[in-house]
Amino acid sequence: MSSTEVVTGEMQKLKDTIEQLSQQLHESETRFYNIITTVDALLVLDKSCTIWYANPAAEILLGRGTEDLAGEKFDFPLIEGESTEIEIPKAGLASRTVDMSVAQAKWEGANAYIVLMRDITDRKRAIRAEVELKAKKEQERIKARAAEEIAQKNIELESVNKDLAAAMENLRASQDQLVQSEKLAALGRVVAGVAHELNNPIMGSMNYVEYCLERMEEDSPFAKRLSKAKRELERCARIVTSMLTYCHNSSDYQPVWNEESLNLKEMVADVVDLLARDRPGLTEEVHIVIPEDATINSIKSDELRQILINLITNAHDAVSNREVRRVVVHAVPAPEGINLTVADTGCGMEEDVLNRMFDPFFTTKTVGRGSGLGMAVSQNLIKKMGGSIDVKSKVDEGTTISIFLPSGNA
Repeated sequence: MSSTEVVTGEMQKLKDTIEQLSQQLHESETRFYNIITTVDALLVLDKSCTIWYANPAAEILLGRGTEDLAGEKFDFPLIEGESTEIEIPKAGLASRTVDMSVAQAKWEGANAYIVLMRDITDRKRAIRAEVELKAKKEQERIKARAAEEIAQKNIELESVNKDLAAAMENLRASQDQLVQSEKLAALGRVVAGVAHELNNPIMGSMNYVEYCLERMEEDSPFAKRLSKAKRELERCARIVTSMLTYCHNSSDYQPVWNEESLNLKEMVADVVDLLARDRPGLTEEVHIVIPEDATINSIKSDELRQILINLITNAHDAVSNREVRRVVVHAVPAPEGINLTVADTGCGMEEDVLNRMFDPFFTTKTVGRGSGLGMAVSQNLIKKMGGSIDVKSKVDEGTTISIFLPSGNA
């Protein structure tokens, strides 16, 4: 082979190599161009931080073209090897949050900074929204738990309040009992002296009156006056007896079961007849609604009569100035006793009067009309025999007193 042919062959090989390298270079440049035009925003800065180049993504992010950006200073601090968050302001728009990283490289043979910027605004918003949502859910959970705890505490507090109210009520009841005991003790001392001082002259006076009545004609005007004097003396004796009865120690009281039951209707009728002597119109105004066979054997006849006198007298006084004057005494058998009610169409009672009606010596009547012991005595007698008494009253409508009297073993 001649030297010419050898040179020609080598030249062809060199040409093929150059074409191959040119093709590779073109492909490399194409790949590089594709990279810098498709990645996140990319800036090329010189060593003085002047912008040389901005890829399309950077133009969009910064809102300006490469021609406008070239030659301008990049005012953000460059920290190599670290990722930095910066805020990119945009005219007339909300700023964008950018994740920026910096590296040194050669650009067209010169030392340069390659700045990569990734817009993380949407991601940050999503993260913030997720955090806010979690915070909201946590807040709702805390609120719900707090509401449950508050509700539970309220239940516990209500229970404590109920216990406290019950304790206060028990304390109040104990105080009332103590006051009542002190009243009874003081009253007992007074009554003991009063009984000795009054009983003898009252009984002596009654004996003289009865002695005179036995020797007078019935139609004598003096007989009528003496009869009235006798009734007043009897009233004085009843007041003393009521005081003694009220002060009687309930612990010493033993219920008496009558061998023969008391007919309740007859007892009420007898009391009405007795009271009618001094109360005109009472017979017509008191209505007895009691079965013929209604009986009671758990109380002495004198005690039952005293209770009936007190109740009917008070009821009749209540209707004395009313347009409708009506008192109803009603009784019905109960499984273990009998229920008795005395209802009137009187003026009724205010709450403060109702709360004090069983207090000894409390009365709304004028001086001389009542001692204030009637209801207190009645309540004591009923409770001592194991019964109960309840009062309901409404102003201008009337009062109803309900009594339960237990049955005894005859």
